[in-house]
Amino acid sequence: MAAQAHVFKSSFGSAGHGDGQFNGNAGVAVDNSAGSSKGDVYVADAANHRIEKFGPSGNFLLAFGANVGGAGVNTCSSSCVAGTSFSSPGAFETPRSSPSTVPPAAEATST
Repeated sequence: MAAQAHVFKSSFGSAGHGDGQFNGNAGVAVDNSAGSSKGDVYVADAANHRIEKFGPSGNFLLAFGANVGGAGVNTCSSSCVAGTSFSSPGAFETPRSSPSTVPPAAEATST
């Protein structure tokens, strides 16, 4: 089997704590579903304690994590802040799966 070639096309985001900014990326996933979120990009932002969601062209859509929209607000689409460390944003729907819960950072594992 031949190796698959990947071509770098563009980049998005910058360093920081605001909307569309990163502080310690820990992983990236792309939605491959056939639904309206097809092509959306999810970035685990470890030091900001949140997940950020971007459209296929790199436009910031929202962030989720404990308190990213202020005290008790676990999702936001503007004026987002860093989430609370060692906390969970609670239940949310992932593409083609049942509701999931993000574990606290101390319990998170990678494969």
